[in-house]
Amino acid sequence: MSLFTDYKVRDYIISLYKTSITERGLSPDQIPDDFDLLLEGIIDSLGIMELVTALETHFGRTIDFEELDAEQMTILGPLSLHIQHKLAEVETVTGAGQLGLAALPKGVLKLKNNPIEAWLALDDQSIRKGLMGVEAHELAPLSDGRQRGMLFLFESEQPRSFWMFKTIVPLDIIYIDANRRVINSYSAQPLETRLLYPSQRPAQYVLEVPSGLVQQWRIEPGDAVELPVNLLSSK
Repeated sequence: MSLFTDYKVRDYIISLYKTSITERGLSPDQIPDDFDLLLEGIIDSLGIMELVTALETHFGRTIDFEELDAEQMTILGPLSLHIQHKLAEVETVTGAGQLGLAALPKGVLKLKNNPIEAWLALDDQSIRKGLMGVEAHELAPLSDGRQRGMLFLFESEQPRSFWMFKTIVPLDIIYIDANRRVINSYSAQPLETRLLYPSQRPAQYVLEVPSGLVQQWRIEPGDAVELPVNLLSSK
């Protein structure tokens, strides 16, 4: 394999879809940087994940796409440039970052008196990863009936947006302000990379739980979220 800094990522991406591009009467050698693989019908939403897998397999590296605008995820120029930069700066990740959910602290919170055992995303790495790749059985209720989820704890209130990149189970995303009141929520579909789910105003906490709980528990803006003191002190 060529050195990452010398490898033409753009050409590699085009080579993956050369047949489809040619079938549409286009020349692979003349594809512009603003060519959108999704809008042009070269890939579908599932194809985005296949592309990511192909790139990571080919280069032997996990590529962080969190800094790339979701709208540019399938546009050839910005996508290629982002990957090139990431491959140039990537370092082997070791330690707790590779251990998944088992490495994260946990806490119990309540939402409308419904207990939730939540993994706590406290640092930049765990916040970026979130529930990516987590399977449905890992989010199944505990034997005592408590639901599971993940709570993202930030230092301060800010407008925030989440998306479902590499997330393979449907989730309810709940934004919570510094006063521990629900701001708004979304029911988000797996692998949805064309949509961002924004908070309607600054949020300090974000809770992700299995899809359907917001409707089942009739969660509404203004509802209180009970976060134990020891959980808050984790941040």
